[in-house]
Amino acid sequence: MGSGNITIRADDPFLPPEVAALMPAGSSITLARRYEELGLAENQITDANYQFNFGLTGKFGGSWSWDVRAVYGENVAKQDFPNQPLTGRSALSADAVTVTSANVGASGLPIGSVACRSTLTSPGNGCVPMNPFGAGNISSGAFDYMLADAWNKRWMGQQQYMADLRGEPFSLWAGPVSLAVGGEYRRETAIVKSDPISQVNGFAVGGVSQPAMNAAYNVDEAYVETIIPLAKDWTLAKEFDVTLAGRHTDYSTSGGVNTWKVGVNYRPFDDLRLRLTRSRDIRAPNLGELFSPATPASSPGFIVDPRTGVAPLAPTGSTISYLTSGNPSLKPEIAQTLTYGGVYQPHFIPGLPLSVDYTHIKVDGAIGQVAIQTILNQCFINNNPSACPLIVTGPGNTLVSVNSSYLNLSSLDFSSIDWEGAVPFRPGGSDPRRGRPGRAGADGLLQPAHDLQRRHLQAGGPCGRGGRRRRFRARPAAGPDDRLGHLHPRPPDGRGGGEVHRRGPALEPRLRQ
Repeated sequence: MGSGNITIRADDPFLPPEVAALMPAGSSITLARRYEELGLAENQITDANYQFNFGLTGKFGGSWSWDVRAVYGENVAKQDFPNQPLTGRSALSADAVTVTSANVGASGLPIGSVACRSTLTSPGNGCVPMNPFGAGNISSGAFDYMLADAWNKRWMGQQQYMADLRGEPFSLWAGPVSLAVGGEYRRETAIVKSDPISQVNGFAVGGVSQPAMNAAYNVDEAYVETIIPLAKDWTLAKEFDVTLAGRHTDYSTSGGVNTWKVGVNYRPFDDLRLRLTRSRDIRAPNLGELFSPATPASSPGFIVDPRTGVAPLAPTGSTISYLTSGNPSLKPEIAQTLTYGGVYQPHFIPGLPLSVDYTHIKVDGAIGQVAIQTILNQCFINNNPSACPLIVTGPGNTLVSVNSSYLNLSSLDFSSIDWEGAVPFRPGGSDPRRGRPGRAGADGLLQPAHDLQRRHLQAGGPCGRGGRRRRFRARPAAGPDDRLGHLHPRPPDGRGGGEVHRRGPALEPRLRQ
Protein backbone atom coordinates (compact mmCIF):
# COMPACT_ATOMS: atom_id res chain seq x y z
CA MET A 1 0.00 0.00 0.00
CA GLY A 2 1.62 3.24 -1.13
CA SER A 3 0.81 6.75 -0.02
CA GLY A 4 1.69 10.34 -0.80
CA ASN A 5 0.68 13.98 -0.71
CA ILE A 6 -0.84 15.40 -3.90
CA THR A 7 -1.97 18.88 -4.91
CA ILE A 8 -5.57 19.35 -6.09
CA ARG A 9 -6.50 22.55 -7.93
CA ALA A 10 -9.84 24.33 -7.76
CA ASP A 11 -10.78 23.38 -11.37
CA ASP A 12 -10.25 19.64 -10.82
CA PRO A 13 -13.37 17.92 -12.23
CA PHE A 14 -13.17 15.15 -9.58
CA LEU A 15 -13.55 17.58 -6.67
CA PRO A 16 -16.72 16.94 -4.63
CA PRO A 17 -19.11 19.83 -5.41
CA GLU A 18 -19.33 20.93 -1.79
CA VAL A 19 -15.52 21.25 -1.64
CA ALA A 20 -15.23 22.96 -5.03
CA ALA A 21 -17.77 25.56 -3.92
CA LEU A 22 -15.48 26.63 -1.08
CA MET A 23 -12.34 27.04 -3.19
CA PRO A 24 -11.60 30.37 -4.92
CA ALA A 25 -10.54 30.24 -8.54
CA GLY A 26 -6.85 29.45 -8.91
CA SER A 27 -6.51 28.03 -5.41
CA SER A 28 -5.36 24.53 -4.46
CA ILE A 29 -5.35 22.10 -1.56
CA THR A 30 -2.95 19.36 -0.48
CA LEU A 31 -4.46 15.90 -0.11
CA ALA A 32 -2.82 13.02 1.75
CA ARG A 33 -3.89 9.81 0.03
CA ARG A 34 -3.26 6.16 0.91
CA TYR A 35 -3.60 3.87 -2.06
CA GLU A 36 -5.68 1.17 -0.37
CA GLU A 37 -6.68 -0.15 -3.77
CA LEU A 38 -3.24 -1.79 -4.00
CA GLY A 39 -3.79 -3.92 -0.90
CA LEU A 40 -1.18 -4.58 1.77
CA ALA A 41 2.41 -3.62 1.05
CA GLU A 42 4.55 -6.56 0.02
CA ASN A 43 8.04 -5.24 0.58
CA GLN A 44 10.62 -8.00 0.42
CA ILE A 45 13.92 -7.86 2.29
CA THR A 46 16.63 -10.51 2.14
CA ASP A 47 19.75 -10.33 4.26
CA ALA A 48 22.73 -12.69 4.45
CA ASN A 49 25.95 -12.56 6.48
CA TYR A 50 29.14 -14.50 5.77
CA GLN A 51 32.32 -14.63 7.83
CA PHE A 52 35.49 -16.65 7.32
CA ASN A 53 38.25 -16.88 9.93
CA PHE A 54 41.81 -18.20 9.68
CA GLY A 55 44.42 -18.18 12.40
CA LEU A 56 47.69 -19.65 13.63
CA THR A 57 49.07 -19.64 17.17
CA GLY A 58 52.35 -20.71 18.68
CA LYS A 59 54.59 -20.58 21.75
CA PHE A 60 58.32 -20.16 22.28
CA GLY A 61 60.81 -19.28 24.97
CA GLY A 62 58.67 -20.43 27.88
CA SER A 63 56.28 -17.51 28.51
CA TRP A 64 56.00 -16.12 24.98
CA SER A 65 53.15 -16.78 22.55
CA TRP A 66 52.06 -15.38 19.20
CA ASP A 67 49.08 -15.50 16.91
CA VAL A 68 48.18 -14.30 13.44
CA ARG A 69 44.61 -14.04 12.20
CA ALA A 70 42.76 -13.19 9.03
CA VAL A 71 39.04 -12.45 8.92
CA TYR A 72 36.86 -11.83 5.92
CA GLY A 73 33.21 -10.91 6.36
CA GLU A 74 30.45 -9.54 4.21
CA ASN A 75 26.80 -8.60 4.44
CA VAL A 76 24.58 -8.85 1.36
CA ALA A 77 21.10 -7.36 1.49
CA LYS A 78 18.40 -6.72 -1.11
CA GLN A 79 15.20 -4.76 -0.70
CA ASP A 80 12.27 -4.75 -3.13
CA PHE A 81 9.49 -2.14 -2.87
CA PRO A 82 6.80 -2.81 -5.51
CA ASN A 83 4.16 -0.26 -6.54
CA GLN A 84 5.76 2.91 -5.25
CA PRO A 85 4.33 6.29 -6.35
CA LEU A 86 6.61 8.43 -8.51
CA THR A 87 6.96 12.03 -7.38
CA GLY A 88 6.63 13.65 -10.80
CA ARG A 89 4.00 11.36 -12.31
CA SER A 90 1.83 11.41 -9.19
CA ALA A 91 1.71 15.21 -9.39
CA LEU A 92 0.85 15.15 -13.10
CA SER A 93 -1.84 12.50 -12.67
CA ALA A 94 -3.45 14.39 -9.79
CA ASP A 95 -3.58 17.63 -11.80
CA ALA A 96 -6.74 16.79 -13.79
CA VAL A 97 -8.76 19.23 -15.83
CA THR A 98 -11.87 19.21 -18.05
CA VAL A 99 -11.01 19.76 -21.73
CA THR A 100 -12.75 22.84 -23.12
CA SER A 101 -12.53 24.82 -26.32
CA ALA A 102 -10.49 27.36 -24.39
CA ASN A 103 -7.76 24.95 -23.30
CA VAL A 104 -7.80 22.14 -25.87
CA GLY A 105 -5.18 23.84 -28.01
CA ALA A 106 -3.54 21.46 -30.48
CA SER A 107 -3.90 18.42 -28.22
CA GLY A 108 -6.75 16.95 -30.23
CA LEU A 109 -8.50 15.77 -27.04
CA PRO A 110 -12.31 15.52 -27.10
CA ILE A 111 -14.13 18.52 -25.69
CA GLY A 112 -15.71 17.61 -22.34
CA SER A 113 -13.28 14.79 -21.59
CA VAL A 114 -11.08 14.71 -18.49
CA ALA A 115 -7.32 14.79 -19.02
CA CYS A 116 -4.11 15.64 -17.27
CA ARG A 117 -3.32 19.35 -17.52
CA SER A 118 0.15 18.44 -18.80
CA THR A 119 -1.37 16.48 -21.72
CA LEU A 120 -2.94 19.65 -23.11
CA THR A 121 0.50 20.91 -24.03
CA SER A 122 2.23 17.54 -24.38
CA PRO A 123 -0.32 15.16 -25.93
CA GLY A 124 2.04 12.19 -26.11
CA ASN A 125 3.18 12.15 -22.47
CA GLY A 126 0.96 9.17 -21.56
CA CYS A 127 -0.45 10.79 -18.42
CA VAL A 128 -3.66 9.25 -17.08
CA PRO A 129 -5.74 11.45 -14.73
CA MET A 130 -6.65 10.06 -11.34
CA ASN A 131 -9.74 10.52 -9.20
CA PRO A 132 -8.30 10.45 -5.67
CA PHE A 133 -11.66 10.97 -3.92
CA GLY A 134 -13.20 7.82 -2.49
CA ALA A 135 -11.88 4.29 -2.23
CA GLY A 136 -11.66 2.42 -5.54
CA ASN A 137 -11.98 5.49 -7.76
CA ILE A 138 -8.38 5.49 -9.03
CA SER A 139 -8.33 3.58 -12.30
CA SER A 140 -5.85 0.83 -13.10
CA GLY A 141 -4.57 3.00 -15.95
CA ALA A 142 -3.71 5.80 -13.54
CA PHE A 143 -1.90 3.37 -11.26
CA ASP A 144 0.04 1.91 -14.19
CA TYR A 145 1.18 5.42 -15.09
CA MET A 146 2.15 6.71 -11.65
CA LEU A 147 3.64 3.61 -9.97
CA ALA A 148 6.94 1.79 -10.39
CA ASP A 149 8.98 -0.81 -8.52
CA ALA A 150 11.94 0.30 -6.41
CA TRP A 151 14.84 -1.89 -5.33
CA ASN A 152 18.27 -1.60 -3.87
CA LYS A 153 21.15 -3.98 -3.20
CA ARG A 154 23.75 -3.42 -0.50
CA TRP A 155 27.08 -5.16 -0.11
CA MET A 156 29.30 -4.41 2.87
CA GLY A 157 32.64 -6.12 3.37
CA GLN A 158 35.45 -6.17 5.87
CA GLN A 159 38.96 -7.57 5.63
CA GLN A 160 41.14 -7.85 8.74
CA TYR A 161 44.70 -9.04 9.20
CA MET A 162 46.02 -9.11 12.79
CA ALA A 163 49.17 -10.23 14.58
CA ASP A 164 49.86 -10.29 18.34
CA LEU A 165 52.89 -11.17 20.47
CA ARG A 166 52.56 -11.77 24.24
CA GLY A 167 55.02 -12.68 26.93
CA GLU A 168 56.79 -11.90 30.18
CA PRO A 169 60.16 -10.29 29.38
CA PHE A 170 61.33 -10.02 33.00
CA SER A 171 60.17 -10.19 36.62
CA LEU A 172 60.01 -7.69 39.48
CA TRP A 173 59.73 -8.24 43.22
CA ALA A 174 55.94 -8.71 42.89
CA GLY A 175 55.96 -11.02 39.89
CA PRO A 176 56.52 -11.13 36.13
CA VAL A 177 55.86 -8.09 33.93
CA SER A 178 53.44 -8.91 31.11
CA LEU A 179 53.82 -7.35 27.67
CA ALA A 180 51.71 -7.47 24.50
CA VAL A 181 52.41 -5.83 21.14
CA GLY A 182 50.54 -6.17 17.89
CA GLY A 183 49.23 -4.65 14.71
CA GLU A 184 46.22 -4.79 12.45
CA TYR A 185 45.21 -3.82 8.92
CA ARG A 186 41.54 -3.40 8.15
CA ARG A 187 39.57 -2.42 5.05
CA GLU A 188 35.88 -1.47 5.15
CA THR A 189 33.86 -1.38 1.93
CA ALA A 190 30.26 -0.47 1.10
CA ILE A 191 28.60 -0.75 -2.32
CA VAL A 192 24.96 0.23 -2.86
CA LYS A 193 23.14 -0.22 -6.16
CA SER A 194 19.57 0.81 -6.86
CA ASP A 195 17.06 1.25 -9.65
CA PRO A 196 17.50 4.28 -11.96
CA ILE A 197 14.55 6.13 -10.44
CA SER A 198 15.92 5.83 -6.90
CA GLN A 199 19.25 7.18 -8.07
CA VAL A 200 17.60 10.51 -8.87
CA ASN A 201 15.33 10.42 -5.77
CA GLY A 202 12.28 9.97 -7.97
CA PHE A 203 9.96 8.20 -5.52
CA ALA A 204 7.48 10.10 -3.39
CA VAL A 205 7.73 7.87 -0.31
CA GLY A 206 10.59 8.54 2.07
CA GLY A 207 12.95 5.66 2.79
CA VAL A 208 12.52 4.05 -0.65
CA SER A 209 14.91 6.05 -2.82
CA GLN A 210 18.51 5.11 -2.09
CA PRO A 211 21.15 6.59 -4.39
CA ALA A 212 24.08 4.43 -5.41
CA MET A 213 27.26 4.47 -3.32
CA ASN A 214 30.71 2.94 -3.69
CA ALA A 215 32.97 3.77 -0.76
CA ALA A 216 35.84 2.30 1.22
CA TYR A 217 38.56 3.21 3.69
CA ASN A 218 41.62 1.53 5.21
CA VAL A 219 42.90 1.44 8.78
CA ASP A 220 46.39 0.60 10.05
CA GLU A 221 46.91 0.08 13.78
CA ALA A 222 49.74 -0.77 16.16
CA TYR A 223 49.52 -1.16 19.93
CA VAL A 224 51.59 -1.96 23.01
CA GLU A 225 50.27 -2.86 26.46
CA THR A 226 51.94 -3.90 29.69
CA ILE A 227 50.89 -4.91 33.20
CA ILE A 228 53.45 -4.12 35.90
CA PRO A 229 52.95 -5.82 39.30
CA LEU A 230 54.09 -3.67 42.21
CA ALA A 231 52.84 -5.64 45.24
CA LYS A 232 51.92 -9.24 45.94
CA ASP A 233 50.74 -10.85 49.21
CA TRP A 234 51.74 -7.84 51.32
CA THR A 235 49.85 -6.58 54.35
CA LEU A 236 46.90 -4.56 53.00
CA ALA A 237 48.17 -5.22 49.50
CA LYS A 238 47.35 -8.74 48.38
CA GLU A 239 47.72 -7.48 44.83
CA PHE A 240 48.62 -4.15 43.24
CA ASP A 241 49.49 -3.64 39.58
CA VAL A 242 49.48 -0.91 36.95
CA THR A 243 48.40 -1.24 33.32
CA LEU A 244 49.82 0.99 30.58
CA ALA A 245 48.61 0.84 26.97
CA GLY A 246 49.01 2.89 23.82
CA ARG A 247 47.72 2.57 20.27
CA HIS A 248 48.36 4.47 17.05
CA THR A 249 45.61 4.30 14.42
CA ASP A 250 45.99 5.67 10.90
CA TYR A 251 42.83 6.17 8.81
CA SER A 252 43.01 6.65 5.06
CA THR A 253 40.29 9.32 5.39
CA SER A 254 41.39 11.41 8.37
CA GLY A 255 45.00 10.52 9.19
CA GLY A 256 46.59 9.31 12.39
CA VAL A 257 45.33 9.45 15.96
CA ASN A 258 46.80 8.21 19.25
CA THR A 259 44.91 6.61 22.13
CA TRP A 260 46.13 5.40 25.50
CA LYS A 261 45.10 3.87 28.81
CA VAL A 262 46.43 3.93 32.37
CA GLY A 263 44.87 1.54 34.87
CA VAL A 264 45.37 0.62 38.52
CA ASN A 265 44.22 -2.66 40.04
CA TYR A 266 44.40 -2.91 43.85
CA ARG A 267 43.29 -5.76 46.11
CA PRO A 268 43.87 -4.80 49.78
CA PHE A 269 42.55 -8.19 50.97
CA ASP A 270 40.98 -11.24 49.36
CA ASP A 271 37.36 -10.06 49.49
CA LEU A 272 37.83 -6.62 47.89
CA ARG A 273 39.22 -5.48 44.55
CA LEU A 274 39.44 -1.78 43.62
CA ARG A 275 40.16 -0.46 40.14
CA LEU A 276 40.71 2.83 38.34
CA THR A 277 41.18 3.49 34.63
CA ARG A 278 41.95 6.72 32.81
CA SER A 279 41.96 6.56 29.01
CA ARG A 280 41.81 8.50 25.77
CA ASP A 281 39.50 6.71 23.33
CA ILE A 282 38.11 7.32 19.85
CA ARG A 283 35.09 6.51 17.74
CA ALA A 284 35.79 6.78 14.04
CA PRO A 285 32.99 7.73 11.62
CA ASN A 286 31.38 4.82 9.82
CA LEU A 287 31.00 4.50 6.05
CA GLY A 288 27.51 6.00 6.04
CA GLU A 289 28.59 9.07 7.99
CA LEU A 290 31.54 9.52 5.64
CA PHE A 291 30.22 8.74 2.18
CA SER A 292 26.39 8.68 2.07
CA PRO A 293 25.29 10.54 -1.09
CA ALA A 294 23.00 13.54 -0.78
CA THR A 295 19.39 12.46 -0.39
CA PRO A 296 16.22 14.44 0.39
CA ALA A 297 15.82 14.95 4.11
CA SER A 298 12.57 14.35 5.94
CA SER A 299 10.30 17.35 6.07
CA PRO A 300 12.01 19.99 8.24
CA GLY A 301 8.67 21.49 9.25
CA PHE A 302 8.09 25.23 9.18
CA ILE A 303 11.32 27.01 8.22
CA VAL A 304 11.90 30.74 8.68
CA ASP A 305 14.54 32.70 6.79
CA PRO A 306 16.24 34.63 9.63
CA ARG A 307 17.11 37.44 7.21
CA THR A 308 13.44 38.23 6.59
CA GLY A 309 11.58 36.53 9.46
CA VAL A 310 9.24 34.74 7.04
CA ALA A 311 9.20 31.39 5.27
CA PRO A 312 11.92 31.37 2.58
CA LEU A 313 10.96 31.68 -1.08
CA ALA A 314 12.64 29.62 -3.78
CA PRO A 315 13.84 31.07 -7.10
CA THR A 316 11.09 31.29 -9.72
CA GLY A 317 10.26 27.88 -11.20
CA SER A 318 12.08 25.82 -8.57
CA THR A 319 11.75 24.52 -5.04
CA ILE A 320 14.05 24.57 -2.03
CA SER A 321 15.90 21.28 -1.49
CA TYR A 322 16.55 20.03 2.03
CA LEU A 323 19.26 17.37 1.87
CA THR A 324 21.25 15.08 4.12
CA SER A 325 24.62 13.57 3.19
CA GLY A 326 27.84 12.09 4.46
CA ASN A 327 31.03 14.07 5.00
CA PRO A 328 34.39 12.54 3.98
CA SER A 329 36.22 15.22 6.01
CA LEU A 330 34.97 13.90 9.36
CA LYS A 331 37.52 13.28 12.11
CA PRO A 332 37.28 10.62 14.83
CA GLU A 333 35.48 11.55 18.03
CA ILE A 334 37.88 11.89 20.96
CA ALA A 335 36.78 10.76 24.43
CA GLN A 336 38.45 11.28 27.79
CA THR A 337 37.24 8.49 30.06
CA LEU A 338 37.58 8.02 33.81
CA THR A 339 36.25 4.88 35.49
CA TYR A 340 36.71 3.76 39.08
CA GLY A 341 34.97 1.23 41.28
CA GLY A 342 35.37 -2.15 42.83
CA VAL A 343 34.16 -5.69 43.38
CA TYR A 344 33.35 -7.04 46.85
CA GLN A 345 33.01 -10.81 47.18
CA PRO A 346 32.72 -11.81 50.87
CA HIS A 347 34.43 -15.08 51.70
CA PHE A 348 31.67 -15.98 54.15
CA ILE A 349 29.06 -15.96 51.31
CA PRO A 350 30.66 -17.87 48.42
CA GLY A 351 29.45 -16.84 44.99
CA LEU A 352 28.07 -13.43 46.06
CA PRO A 353 29.91 -10.75 44.02
CA LEU A 354 28.87 -7.10 44.35
CA SER A 355 30.21 -4.58 41.84
CA VAL A 356 29.92 -0.77 41.64
CA ASP A 357 31.59 1.49 39.05
CA TYR A 358 31.45 5.21 38.36
CA THR A 359 32.18 6.38 34.82
CA HIS A 360 32.67 9.85 33.41
CA ILE A 361 33.15 10.35 29.67
CA LYS A 362 33.77 13.64 27.90
CA VAL A 363 33.60 13.49 24.10
CA ASP A 364 34.92 16.25 21.84
CA GLY A 365 34.07 16.47 18.15
CA ALA A 366 31.02 14.23 18.48
CA ILE A 367 29.55 13.39 15.09
CA GLY A 368 26.00 14.48 14.40
CA GLN A 369 23.65 16.40 12.14
CA VAL A 370 22.25 19.89 12.61
CA ALA A 371 18.63 20.93 12.18
CA ILE A 372 17.88 22.92 9.01
CA GLN A 373 16.64 25.93 10.98
CA THR A 374 19.76 25.88 13.15
CA ILE A 375 21.99 25.93 10.06
CA LEU A 376 20.17 29.00 8.73
CA ASN A 377 20.37 30.77 12.10
CA GLN A 378 24.04 29.99 12.62
CA CYS A 379 24.98 31.27 9.17
CA PHE A 380 22.78 34.34 8.77
CA ILE A 381 22.70 35.47 12.41
CA ASN A 382 25.94 34.22 13.98
CA ASN A 383 28.11 34.13 10.82
CA ASN A 384 29.29 30.65 11.76
CA PRO A 385 31.90 29.55 9.19
CA SER A 386 30.90 25.89 9.63
CA ALA A 387 27.26 26.56 8.72
CA CYS A 388 27.39 28.86 5.71
CA PRO A 389 29.01 26.34 3.29
CA LEU A 390 25.96 24.12 3.83
CA ILE A 391 23.64 26.71 2.22
CA VAL A 392 23.28 27.36 -1.51
CA THR A 393 21.62 30.58 -2.67
CA GLY A 394 20.42 31.63 -6.12
CA PRO A 395 19.44 34.85 -7.95
CA GLY A 396 18.38 37.57 -5.58
CA ASN A 397 20.05 35.70 -2.70
CA THR A 398 17.08 33.31 -2.55
CA LEU A 399 17.55 29.92 -0.93
CA VAL A 400 18.18 26.98 -3.30
CA SER A 401 19.22 24.16 -0.95
CA VAL A 402 20.32 23.44 2.61
CA ASN A 403 22.44 20.36 3.30
CA SER A 404 22.41 18.88 6.79
CA SER A 405 25.55 16.76 6.44
CA TYR A 406 27.37 15.02 9.28
CA LEU A 407 29.79 17.24 11.18
CA ASN A 408 32.16 17.11 14.13
CA LEU A 409 29.94 19.59 15.89
CA SER A 410 29.33 18.68 19.51
CA SER A 411 30.77 17.84 22.85
CA LEU A 412 29.22 15.29 25.17
CA ASP A 413 29.45 14.91 28.94
CA PHE A 414 28.27 11.59 30.30
CA SER A 415 28.48 10.08 33.76
CA SER A 416 26.91 7.02 35.31
CA ILE A 417 27.00 4.66 38.27
CA ASP A 418 26.86 1.04 37.22
CA TRP A 419 26.16 -1.70 39.76
CA GLU A 420 25.71 -5.45 39.69
CA GLY A 421 25.13 -8.21 42.21
CA ALA A 422 24.34 -11.90 42.27
CA VAL A 423 23.14 -14.45 44.84
CA PRO A 424 24.03 -18.17 44.48
CA PHE A 425 21.22 -20.73 44.58
CA ARG A 426 20.55 -24.37 43.76
CA PRO A 427 17.04 -25.49 42.72
CA GLY A 428 15.92 -28.35 44.94
CA GLY A 429 18.14 -27.43 47.89
CA SER A 430 21.29 -29.43 48.51
CA ASP A 431 20.34 -32.41 46.36
CA PRO A 432 22.61 -32.16 43.26
CA ARG A 433 20.23 -34.38 41.28
CA ARG A 434 17.44 -31.79 41.42
CA GLY A 435 19.07 -28.82 39.69
CA ARG A 436 22.25 -27.17 38.49
CA PRO A 437 23.73 -24.45 40.73
CA GLY A 438 23.11 -20.92 39.49
CA ARG A 439 22.90 -17.24 40.36
CA ALA A 440 20.01 -14.84 40.72
CA GLY A 441 21.35 -11.41 39.84
CA ALA A 442 20.43 -7.77 39.43
CA ASP A 443 22.21 -4.82 37.85
CA GLY A 444 21.44 -1.20 37.15
CA LEU A 445 22.62 2.07 35.67
CA LEU A 446 22.07 5.51 37.22
CA GLN A 447 22.50 8.39 34.78
CA PRO A 448 21.56 12.02 35.59
CA ALA A 449 19.83 13.78 32.70
CA HIS A 450 21.98 16.90 32.99
CA ASP A 451 25.15 14.87 32.41
CA LEU A 452 24.44 14.36 28.71
CA GLN A 453 24.75 17.58 26.75
CA ARG A 454 25.46 18.70 23.18
CA ARG A 455 26.90 22.09 22.44
CA HIS A 456 28.33 24.22 19.61
CA LEU A 457 26.15 24.24 16.47
CA GLN A 458 23.21 22.49 18.06
CA ALA A 459 20.93 24.19 20.52
CA GLY A 460 22.48 24.08 23.99
CA GLY A 461 21.06 22.31 26.99
CA PRO A 462 20.48 18.73 28.01
CA CYS A 463 19.25 16.30 25.43
CA GLY A 464 19.70 13.01 27.28
CA ARG A 465 17.04 11.14 29.15
CA GLY A 466 17.85 10.60 32.77
CA GLY A 467 16.60 7.93 35.07
CA ARG A 468 17.41 4.51 36.41
CA ARG A 469 17.75 1.19 34.69
CA ARG A 470 17.26 -2.01 36.69
CA ARG A 471 17.38 -5.58 35.45
CA PHE A 472 16.90 -8.85 37.30
CA ARG A 473 17.92 -12.22 35.97
CA ALA A 474 18.85 -15.78 36.90
CA ARG A 475 21.47 -17.88 35.12
CA PRO A 476 23.45 -21.09 35.68
CA ALA A 477 26.83 -20.75 37.35
CA ALA A 478 29.73 -21.27 34.95
CA GLY A 479 32.09 -22.85 37.46
CA PRO A 480 34.78 -21.83 39.93
CA ASP A 481 36.55 -19.50 37.48
CA ASP A 482 33.41 -17.47 36.64
CA ARG A 483 34.35 -14.19 38.29
CA LEU A 484 32.50 -10.91 37.92
CA GLY A 485 34.42 -8.79 35.40
CA HIS A 486 34.67 -5.06 34.95
CA LEU A 487 31.47 -3.57 33.57
CA HIS A 488 32.02 -1.64 30.35
CA PRO A 489 30.65 1.94 30.37
CA ARG A 490 27.49 2.36 28.32
CA PRO A 491 28.01 4.51 25.20
CA PRO A 492 26.73 8.08 25.63
CA ASP A 493 23.62 9.12 23.71
CA GLY A 494 23.02 5.57 22.48
CA ARG A 495 25.33 6.28 19.61
CA GLY A 496 27.07 3.55 17.70
CA GLY A 497 27.72 2.08 14.33
CA GLY A 498 31.23 3.50 14.11
CA GLU A 499 34.60 2.04 14.88
CA VAL A 500 35.65 2.04 18.52
CA HIS A 501 39.22 1.99 19.78
CA ARG A 502 40.10 -1.42 21.17
CA ARG A 503 42.86 -2.12 23.64
CA GLY A 504 45.38 -4.92 23.38
CA PRO A 505 43.59 -8.28 23.54
CA ALA A 506 46.23 -10.10 25.58
CA LEU A 507 46.38 -8.29 28.89
CA GLU A 508 43.14 -6.44 29.58
CA PRO A 509 41.21 -9.42 31.07
CA ARG A 510 43.60 -9.56 33.99
CA LEU A 511 42.77 -5.97 34.93
CA ARG A 512 39.04 -6.55 34.45
CA GLN A 513 38.66 -9.49 36.84
